[in-house]
This record gives sequence, structure tokens and C-alpha cells, in this order.
Amino acid sequence: MGGWDVNCAFCGASFSNFNAFEEGAYDPAIITEADLEWVEKVKVIGFNPDSFSVDKCFITGLGEAQDFGDIECFLGDDPNVPRPDPQWAQNNAPDRNHFSVYMTFKSGDTFAAPFHPPCFQVFAQALKYQISGKIYGVADISNVSKEILWTAMSKLHEEYNHVLSLDYAELEEDAREQYWGCTPGQEAWVSNPFSSPQIAHYMSTLSGSPTAPTHSPQGSDASSSTSCLEESPFRGLAPELTSEILLHLDYDSLRNFSLSGISPLKLSQIPQFWKRKIFIDMPWLWDFLPSTLDRPRNWFQTYHELRRQCFATTPETEDDDEVDSGKRVVGPRDTTLVLGLANRRRVWNTCAQLAKKYIEEQDSRQDVVESDIGKSAISLQMPQVAFSISKDVQTLRMDILNFWEDCEGSKTFTFCFAGEGDGRLCGIGANVRSKYTGPHEKMELGRVDDNGEKIEAQIQGWITGIDLNLSNTEEMTKDTKIGISGLTLYPYHGAEVKVGQQDGAKRRMAVGKDLIITGFTCELANGIIQRLSLLQASQYPTQTTPKVSTLLKSIWLPSLPPQPLTASTYETGYWSPTHSFEVLPMSYLLFSPKYTNPSSTAHLTGISSDSYFSTLGVHFSDGASQIIGPSKSNDSVERKLFKIDGKGGEYIAKVQVGMNALPQAIKFTTSKGRIAFFGQSQKNSATTYEVSTESGRERVIAGVYASWGYPSRDGRDNKVELCTSFSVLSAPKNSQEKKDGKGVDGDWNGEGEEIRGVADRTPFFAEQKADGTSWPVFETIALVSEEELEEARGRWW
Repeated sequence: MGGWDVNCAFCGASFSNFNAFEEGAYDPAIITEADLEWVEKVKVIGFNPDSFSVDKCFITGLGEAQDFGDIECFLGDDPNVPRPDPQWAQNNAPDRNHFSVYMTFKSGDTFAAPFHPPCFQVFAQALKYQISGKIYGVADISNVSKEILWTAMSKLHEEYNHVLSLDYAELEEDAREQYWGCTPGQEAWVSNPFSSPQIAHYMSTLSGSPTAPTHSPQGSDASSSTSCLEESPFRGLAPELTSEILLHLDYDSLRNFSLSGISPLKLSQIPQFWKRKIFIDMPWLWDFLPSTLDRPRNWFQTYHELRRQCFATTPETEDDDEVDSGKRVVGPRDTTLVLGLANRRRVWNTCAQLAKKYIEEQDSRQDVVESDIGKSAISLQMPQVAFSISKDVQTLRMDILNFWEDCEGSKTFTFCFAGEGDGRLCGIGANVRSKYTGPHEKMELGRVDDNGEKIEAQIQGWITGIDLNLSNTEEMTKDTKIGISGLTLYPYHGAEVKVGQQDGAKRRMAVGKDLIITGFTCELANGIIQRLSLLQASQYPTQTTPKVSTLLKSIWLPSLPPQPLTASTYETGYWSPTHSFEVLPMSYLLFSPKYTNPSSTAHLTGISSDSYFSTLGVHFSDGASQIIGPSKSNDSVERKLFKIDGKGGEYIAKVQVGMNALPQAIKFTTSKGRIAFFGQSQKNSATTYEVSTESGRERVIAGVYASWGYPSRDGRDNKVELCTSFSVLSAPKNSQEKKDGKGVDGDWNGEGEEIRGVADRTPFFAEQKADGTSWPVFETIALVSEEELEEARGRWW
């Protein structure tokens, strides 16, 4: 397939001027290098589910387009813009991030679209005109809802396209090509449509001149014969009424009417007609100053001069195999044209299509009357909780607290699960009875009228947290139906309340320290809640910065890791799993069997795996073991045991993850310097996690976790899911398990300082054999003893 270029969502043009003035490209007599500088400046609009804002859409600062649909941008001043991955930031500017637009590289990445800032301003003008009918004045782009615009754009995007499903007029074909070419004759369509020195000078000159430049329009008023007038349906109509009707004819119909002679009106001699016609036919002329309207001028000529400028077309070209573009312009060029005006007309018409979709999306949204509590609410994350996921969504919101006194009242929740065997959460209803003000009006979120199962849950007081149960997460097919099949609610007073199915993967929804759940917001698509978030607010002013730990960003099998464990950020490659990481379950192993003291590995006797790293196990002195991975039940898989003397004080001191397209190998190093290696010998990079011995901040590696979500076949031609992520679990030294479900120091989130992975970008390839031949580049090995490691020296890193 090779690479591809991406194009502006508003105008369809590229962000590159590569070889713009080589032979067979743009004409430097028509457009200059300075005129093209605006094209290379790009911003990105996207959706950040990890933003703390209830509205999670963002617009970046300025950036530049890279290869393969990647845009590198300054973060800008929008707090919703995702911060860069720490490892990416180490090798790049920390105030920048990169975004995949239109097509995404990783499963679960959300839709993002690139655009030229001037084109966004044209869109704001077109939207203002669609809503209010007003032309004059520069529109305030801050009045454009990022969330509504992003949703409208995402619904207009078809997979694998690098523009939206809009009509880009003269660039319709070029905008959909794999690569952008600077084709001769298209100079107008890469001219700044919002403002430029040429547009400003032209408008100033036109506004100050009582007569337009003399380019006589073709066609004029025809003489009206007596017979034509006697048969005309316009006979007897007042001239004012005839003019009002004719104002709304398109230009070609109006010209034919004028030439027909069936009306005695001499339209060319009615200045008010042409003055009004300018802004009916060309509403994009917001900079044709109102002050000029009162000056005497030939409005007939002015209209046709503006029309000549705005409706300029691509000049005629012919094939020419001797130039790269394969085209050359035929005949002389009109150098009197202000090309930006023609492009403004083109971009305006494209933006008008998008503006209609924007208004439709705006009108479809529910009216939410926010209380003072609702206005102060935040949303710590809005994870994907269903598969597959759709772009045709409704964003919904339900606030359950109108007053802080409602916290103490009783609450009845109704959780609705889709019928016809689906069983996934599709709606939530809430009845709140305030301790002081009595019952509130019933509230609803999503589809509460579905014919599926409805389960009620009674809660007294406020909720401190919610766990979600996600069904079918272990089925690695593209037709799998994943969704919320059950929930566990944690009231501040009383026992936990379980609703629906309790088997499946678990996700703990983040609740910030000193915050209270005040409502819900969700995305509803295909009748199912596909993203869900908790609205939260604090009753008292706080300086605490909310935090969502890594542990809360994943779903877990078979249960959530116990407190006070902390999950380090996992490593993954550039191959994407079948499902998004947000609905791909993480499995974990603990190095302590009953987990009363995570820092104690006295009962640990070994770690086992196979050369394909399709399974991983831990073994204890009482004969018990825990095994995870897709091959855990496959007896034909040959596992090797790496023995560990836990009783003698030996523990895992370092874990290294070898990376390529996926996590390819794991290397364990114990406190006694002993090593085990499982997986593929070659790597592009590696990440190291090591115990922390800093005084007062000592942390132990208490376990590991991983996901397997890339379908493949191993060397034995068995179907297997390859490892797609890997990292470690850690805990403070000498810490004890938390039994109350509220984590470290009573914090329900379980926030703790994680062991940071250290990246090493040094690649490794196996050394040559003694006879000069080479080992296989992608050899899979399992080495668990000093003898095996020595024998394979040069074949592992």
C-alpha cells in the first residue's frame, strides 16, 4: 500500500507543498511560495476519553503533517489535548504530541481530523449564516462546540478515507487520491480562503470605488416584444413583486429570464436588485464592508465582477507525459483573478454541508439543565465499554444530585439490559428521594424502555465507587459482542450492591479523592452504552489534582488486582489487537500465594513459560500454581520452570520486556543475579522495570500482568493469541492487603507510586555462529538455567 497523504476536513486540500514549483506543477506567476505558507499549518480535532472535562473533545495547537497520516502538533492551550507518552516525549519536544488522523494505527484509537485554521474560520462563518442568516462580522470560533463538530465529522467519515464524505467540488477527485500532487491549474484551490493580502487589497479597492472593474457580463436585458408581454404571466404584476421573485432564481435561470423578453423590467437598471442579489448568491463575502452599501455605484457591474472572481473555474488542461503531474494548462491565464475568493466559494459550500450536519447533531441532543453541582462536575475518564464501537453516537447525560443534601437521601437505580439475547447495558434510570426536599422527578439515561431485563438497586446515601462487569472479552473475533453485563455499587453506608451478571472481566471506574459521584454521561450507539463515565464533584473547595492510576485504565481477569497494588504503564508494539485495549482483558500473576504481604515472596518457588511466551505461571512451596495466557490449558505446550529460592530470600528484582511489533520476550532477573529468558531473541527496544530501593519509597515487584489479543499461529501451527501488552504490579515494601476496598490510606482509587519503566532503544540481533553462518533472526527460546544461558550466549539480549 505504501504511504498516503491526508487532507483538510473542511477544504479537501493537502498540508504539503512538496515540489510545488517544479516543471509541470504550480505557476509561480499565479501563486507564490509565500501564498502557500498557510497550507502547511495544521491543527487536529479529536476526542480524549482520559480528559477530566465532561466535554472530552480537543483542538490542538499548530503542527505539521508527517507520513502515514501522522500529525505532530504543539499541545496548545486546550486542557483536553492528550499529553504525550513519556517515552515519546523523551525523544521529542515535551510540549508536542503526535496524532493519527482519519485512519488509526492502534485498536481503540479514537477518530481525529486535521484542518487548516483558516478553513475552520470559514466553517464558523458558514455555520453562523446557517443559524442566523447574518453575513457581516467575523464569527467567533469559540462559539463552535468541539464536541458537536467532532461528532458530526466522525459520522461523515468512512473507513480508510483521508477526507470526509463531503463534496469538495473542484478538488473532489484529488482529495481522495492516495498522494497529493501540485497539479497545474489548481492554484486557486490552494489559496487561503479566509484572508490574504490579495483579498484584503481587492476588497478595499472594490469598496472604495463607485464602479467595478470593467469586465462586461455576457447577456443583458432583451427588448420585450408586444406579443411576449401580452402572453407573459408577469403582466400586471407590480415591479417590486416581480423583483422579489427573481431574486431567488439561480444565476443561469435569471439570465435566461432576462433574455426571454417576457418582462418589461430592465434588471440591469435596478441597483437595489443587484445589491441584494450579491448577498443572496454570495453570502461568503462577509468582508465586503457594509459601509460601501450606501455609496452610489453600478451594482449591476459590481455583482458581475464579484461573480467573475468567486466563480472562477479550473483552467483547461491537457495531458503531458513529460512532466510529473501529467498535466499542463492550455492557453493564457487570467492574472486579474483573486484566487482566494474562488476558493472561498468552494470551501464555503463544502462547509455549508458540514454545518447542516452540525445543526442536525445539535438539534438531536437532549436539553440538560445543569444544577450548580452539575456545572462544577468533572469526568475523570470515559472508557470504551462495548465492542464493536460505532461513530453514529448519541452523547447523553444524567445528573442525579441537584443539591448536596441529596447525598444523604435514598436512591433507586434501574439498570436496563438489551433484550433478544443481547444482555448488554443500554440504559440507566434513577429516582432520588432527598432527605430534605422529598422525591425528585425520575431521571433517565439511554434506553430505559427496552424490552430486555430491568434490575433495580436500592442505595442509601452516596456512592463511593462502581465496578463494571464486561461480557465476552475473551472471544477474539471481530463479531464478538462485548458490553456491560453487570455492575457492583459501593455505597458509603452499607454493603456493596451487585446488579446483573458477575462473571467476566472487571473494570473499576475512577472516583477522585474527595469527590462524589453526581451523575453519569455516556455514548449510546446501536442501542448499547458503548462509553460510560461518572460525573463527579466536590462539596468543598479542594486543591487536590485528580489522578487516574494505570490500574484503573484496564479491565481485569478474573478479578481486580487487590489493594494496595499499583500497575505500571504497560508496553505494547505497533501491531494492534483484535479489540481495543480498553476492552481487552489483562491477566495478572502475584508472587505471593495468598497475598497477605505483597513484599513477601518466601513461598515462591518458580516462574514458568514457553519459548513462544503463550503462557506464564508462578509456583509456590505448597504445590499451588497460577497460570495465565491463551495456552494455559494446552498440555502440548512445553513449559520450562525457572526455579527461585523464595524461602532463602530470593525475589524478582528486575523485569525486562523486549519489544518489536508486539512484546516479544520477557527477561527476569532475581535479587541473586540469576536470569531467565522466554520468547523471541530479536528486539528493536526493551523496557526495564526494577525494584525501588530509595529510602522511604521502597517498592517491590509484586507480580506481572499481560494481555494476549493478536490472533496468529505458533511454530507448531496452533492457533494462538500473541502477547499484546506486558508490565509489572508493585507495592510498597512491607505493605498489607486492604480489605475495605478503599485502597491505600482509604483512597478507593488505589492510587500509588508506580515503578517507572526505563526504555532502551538499542536493537538486538543474534550473533553469528562459530562457522560464520547465522542463527535464525526471529528464533524463539526458553532459557532457565545458567547452562542454557551460556550455551545460547549471543542469541539472547
